[in-house]
This record gives sequence, structure tokens and C-alpha cells, in this order.
Amino acid sequence: MILSDKIKGYILSNGLITPGEKVIIGVSGGPDSITLAHILFKLQYDLDIQLHIAHFNHNLRKGSKADQKFVEELAVKLNIPFSTDSWENADAIKKGSIEELARDQRLVFFKKVAKQQGTRTIALAHTEDDLAETVLMRILRGAGLNGIRGMLPKRKVNGLTFIRPFLGLSRKEIESYINKNKLLFKIDPTNNQSIFYRNKIRLNLLPLIEKQYSPNIKHLLSNLSKNISADFDYLEIQTEKAFKKHAQISKNNNCIKFELDELQKQHTAIKRMLLRSSIEYLKGNTNRLTLKHMQEIEELILKGPNKAIVNLPGNIIIQKSQKLLSIEHNT
Repeated sequence: MILSDKIKGYILSNGLITPGEKVIIGVSGGPDSITLAHILFKLQYDLDIQLHIAHFNHNLRKGSKADQKFVEELAVKLNIPFSTDSWENADAIKKGSIEELARDQRLVFFKKVAKQQGTRTIALAHTEDDLAETVLMRILRGAGLNGIRGMLPKRKVNGLTFIRPFLGLSRKEIESYINKNKLLFKIDPTNNQSIFYRNKIRLNLLPLIEKQYSPNIKHLLSNLSKNISADFDYLEIQTEKAFKKHAQISKNNNCIKFELDELQKQHTAIKRMLLRSSIEYLKGNTNRLTLKHMQEIEELILKGPNKAIVNLPGNIIIQKSQKLLSIEHNT
């Protein structure tokens, strides 16, 4: 099957794009994102969409400015409007995880471009290989269902809708398309260095599993993600119903309260998701919220004295009173 036809089928079957909308393509300059730009360029009239290329320069290595220029030249060649920005990250690197900080800055950039372009849809070039890496990484870190399901074909984050048309493609299929069409691309040399945790999984652990235990491990991990996603979707529906029924939201949207008796009646899975949903509602994400934090909240609910408090990352304060549990975001 022609790759563009396969992607078109994936987009339509998963409802990733609505005819007439504008789609921002996140392009780093690497082979995956270059292929995504070329295929969506080919499909834009069939799908009835407008395209806009966005490149965020993280300024983390010497070749980043060259990548920025390369992507801009691609946009000109394809006659697709282009937006770019750079991250002045020297001070930020000293304060936390480079990966996490870079992701946050990239999200800010995408929100800015989306607002300017009057759209919410961002297309990213993650493949089945990326999904497998993410699932395995999160299993090793002890993630719950939400973490293990990994990347989704379509997901809303902070008012944006991220779509991933390549989740059904392997990296080998991308490489084949690149070679057949003689596409130029940039390579980030750090991708081949075991610096980051994800790189260690991609370069060391997955090849070991493929060679000695399960040659089909990437596809199996991808299927695991799909199966968990189906179960999690049901839990989300039930959580949304419980949230609408029991959550007491303050007028200024900085505090949510639950009656303890009603919270205790919920199944443990729904109760945990209610707490996560509340935190996400208040601060826009659940970054840095771990299983240990959830256990601390559950311990507070079950055994904590009146007016006991749990402090969470991102200025979230959980407080227990005689009859209520309050979740507050101090901004």
C-alpha cells in the first residue's frame, strides 16, 4: 500500500482531522517530521485542510540554528506558512529536567502559534516505535493505566488537540519512504547517545529484548497501549459522570471540594481518577504527580486528622476537614 494512502486511512478511521480545519505540523527537521510534512502536503486537498509548519528551536546544541533554517526552507519549498521561535534556556537548565522543561516550552510555543492561526490542531510525527518506547519506559517507572497507555492518536492537552497520524507506522516504513523519495532531513546526534532515559531504552533495552526474548516487542507494546486505552476510555466516562455529580467548583475556579462520604463510596479506580481530574482541572496538567502522591492523598482521606494537609507539586494543596476534601491551586 502507498504510504500516503495508509496515513489517509488512519486519519479518517481515527477521526483525527475535520474537513476545512487548519493543521499545524510540528517539524523538527528529523526524518519522521519531514515525512509527515510531505505526506500531509500531498493529502491536503483530499482531506480539505490548510497547513502551517511550526518549528521550535530548543537551543540545546550547536546545530539547532541550522535545523531551524532547514525547516524554514522546507516550508518555503512546499509553499506552506511557517512559524518559529527559540528557547532561551541557559538559566532554566540549572533548575530542573531538560526534557521536562523543553517539553513545557514547546507546548507554550504551540499554544501561541495555534492562537495566532485560529486553530487547535497540532500534528506530531510519533511512530509505533516511539509509542513502544514510551510504554516500556512508563512500565519501568511504575506508571498506572493512564501512563502505560502512552501516546494516543488524538488527545486534548491544555486547550490544544494533538494528533499523531504515524502511530500505526514503524520507523522502518519511514526510512523506506525517505529513501524512495530522496528526502533531505537533519539528524540530532544526541538521539544516538545514551544520555537520556528514553535513549537508553531505544538504543540498549529494546534491541536486547528484540534479539533475545521477543522479536515483535514493539508491536506487542503498541497493542498493549491500544487495549489499555479502550479500558481507560470507559473509566474516563464514569469519572466524568462522577465529577459532574459530586465536584463542588469554586467561582474563581481555583478550588474543588468533595464530600468525604461520597468520595469514599467510589471505586478506588474512580476515586483516584477523580483526584487526578480535579488537579488537571485546576492547574492544566498532572505533571510530576506520582503514585506516591496519590497514596499520600488516600492516606489523608482514610486516616488523616481534621485540617490535615498534603502539599503537591505545582502549588496544589489537599486539605481534609470533617466532611469535605478540598483541592486548591494557589497561583
